[in-house]
Amino acid sequence: MRIFSLAKSFISNQVRSGKNGLILTCSGRTIPEPPYALIESSRQLTLYDQWLVSQAQQEAEVNGDEVLHARLLRMDENPLNEEVRELLHDYLFGESTPCFGIEVVVVKEDKKE
Repeated sequence: MRIFSLAKSFISNQVRSGKNGLILTCSGRTIPEPPYALIESSRQLTLYDQWLVSQAQQEAEVNGDEVLHARLLRMDENPLNEEVRELLHDYLFGESTPCFGIEVVVVKEDKKE
């Protein structure tokens, strides 16, 4: 499972599945899919945080947001706390807890006869 739980994808009903290794930001820019990361793995989470900060830096630069871009360049991404991670998610995707990589959700119903 990717960094965010399946339960959160049900709450937001927004599953960001990539195509050809790319996903869309809320500004419409295509970026590489995030690296696979489990919350329990600090190494994987650090790689994810580095990806997140890098993508936010590029987004700010493309959007001409010089103040945010300068702040993001000074940010220490090893590791991010949950609040900062949520802010960067919101900046890139318009939601604080996006879910990546789940293409199909199957719900089984018990049939009683």
